[in-house]
Amino acid sequence: MTVNDKLQNFRDINLEDARARLKEQLDACGAELDAAFEKHKEEREKAIREKLREEETVLRKELNRTFSQKQAEMRQQVSAKEKSIREELFAEAAARLKALRGTPDYVVYLKRKIHEALAMAGKDRVTIYLDPEDEHLLKDLSEKTGVKVRLAEEPFGGGMQALIHARNILIDNSFDALTADVEDDYTFSEVVKEAHADE
Repeated sequence: MTVNDKLQNFRDINLEDARARLKEQLDACGAELDAAFEKHKEEREKAIREKLREEETVLRKELNRTFSQKQAEMRQQVSAKEKSIREELFAEAAARLKALRGTPDYVVYLKRKIHEALAMAGKDRVTIYLDPEDEHLLKDLSEKTGVKVRLAEEPFGGGMQALIHARNILIDNSFDALTADVEDDYTFSEVVKEAHADE
């Protein structure tokens, strides 16, 4: 083997060794890059998931707040509508009661209520009062019931009141009192239940 052959052989062995080491280094570097890329990818995916969770939480809170605001607005609108309907309803009832006061049925109603008050009083002294606007009915009702009917000092919207003195009992069949009782007990939920029960 000549010196040139030896040099060539040495060169080939060194080149092959260098190539093998370079390949090992490239493979190791590639593996590190792949591992770094996978780690980076996992970290990015985790960050994205966390960001999405945060945004979802923010959106849920925003949605709940918006829903609560809309619900409150709707409650206010329903309440305002109920109040408006209630006012219309009781205004119509007051108008009907006022119209009733001009009919013969009103006189029949007053006589019946006076007789009921007299029956409740029994032998005790009782004073019957009419609304000042019903002054024109005083004489007729006094004659038909056999008791002196008086005018109240303050108007009470029609109907009658009776005072049983011995027991200090006021029988209040005034339209104002009856309307106030209905207004106090009146709720739309009861009306809705009754409407559904009639269907």
